[in-house]
Amino acid sequence: MKNEMRYVEPDSQHPNTVGFIPPEKVRTASFVLMTLLILTGVGGGILMVWDLATEDTFWRLMASIGLIAGGVCAFTIVNTLFGKRSETAPAS
Repeated sequence: MKNEMRYVEPDSQHPNTVGFIPPEKVRTASFVLMTLLILTGVGGGILMVWDLATEDTFWRLMASIGLIAGGVCAFTIVNTLFGKRSETAPAS
């Protein structure tokens, strides 16, 4: 079949995927942001346990962290999926 389309995993068969922003930098920024979000969540939990923050404030913090984390994950995936594929390794 001439016009047969097949699904290709973004980074498994084409390791030289180049996003709009270099994927290495996006993954590094995503890791740093996710780490900060986890630490913020733990800090908010500790504040709530010690009655230094209200339960409402804690859940608003968790909702905000979830939204930011979802946005970071979505951006990382979209950057990779809509990037160009190159045959050679990208220059750093």
